[in-house]
Amino acid sequence: MRTLSLMFLLLPCTVAIAAVDASTRLLPLRPLVHLPARAAVAHLSVSMPESTEQLEQWPTELLGPWELRTTQPGSSSRMWVELADDRSCSCSAAVGKGSRWHAIRRGGKWQLSFVLLDKLKREVKYEGEVREDDGTSSRRLVIAGSINGPPRRMAGLSGAALKLQLERGEKVGEFEGWRLE
Repeated sequence: MRTLSLMFLLLPCTVAIAAVDASTRLLPLRPLVHLPARAAVAHLSVSMPESTEQLEQWPTELLGPWELRTTQPGSSSRMWVELADDRSCSCSAAVGKGSRWHAIRRGGKWQLSFVLLDKLKREVKYEGEVREDDGTSSRRLVIAGSINGPPRRMAGLSGAALKLQLERGEKVGEFEGWRLE
């Protein structure tokens, strides 16, 4: 009678599983994880969102036109942006061109983020918190947040530092607005 048993062997940085049959022949299997324990935990904490609430979403209640007031220098103080159900957005022609948008649910409120391209086709990211305005009878949605765009001064930056600064951008203004009904 042949019997199979599994034996788990813990090696310093990898986990190996070996199957042993009645003839004591060892059949090693390849390890699934090659990361040290600390690296595996760090990788999981960076790769996984804290909860399913924080995944990007495109809620229908945020779709449609929004009117915004901005403090961004060099652009109009009033503008509009329209969020579409295909994850794209459009904006006032004087500002540039719409690109994409998403929202993340945190603590019962939406964190809205949309990207517009300026006239030089550089990304300008608007990020703000959406809430219901209790001061009006219609209980409309309002938003307030910050604008991150390309850095104005890049002197002294080169290589990886320049690339990181361009990707991240810097705060270039603030905005507030409301969803049009």
